[in-house]
Amino acid sequence: MLMSGWLNSLSMDTTYDKSQTKLTAAKNFFVHRLFRIVPVYYLCLLTVIVVMGPPHRQLCWDHLLNNIFFVVNFSGGDYCWISSWSLILEVQLYLTIPLIILLFRKSISAGWSTLTICVLFKIVTIFVGDWGVI
Repeated sequence: MLMSGWLNSLSMDTTYDKSQTKLTAAKNFFVHRLFRIVPVYYLCLLTVIVVMGPPHRQLCWDHLLNNIFFVVNFSGGDYCWISSWSLILEVQLYLTIPLIILLFRKSISAGWSTLTICVLFKIVTIFVGDWGVI
């Protein structure tokens, strides 16, 4: 999954129109990717809510905001649609990788610091979720 997001992010450099600045090309690339993923994801969520029976529907309804905002893996909630874990990670990568790339281009230490903070944040959320605090 990480490789998929990383390679898609790096492919942005080779696909931008030469008349655009790199920042405009990056923005267009990521907006295009998000508009390809998010509507279909929301349609699938709606389908799951409508088609599934009452117990699953209630479980999905309880964690709907986490699923809509792609943070269910940080909150310890349940996925409405179990196969959506990869889409959620992909959207998170599309939102964070460009920022990390920009930071690395500005300053290597700022990029490594941000990347380290992201990894530590994920490790903490895993342990906090396992300890039942959330």
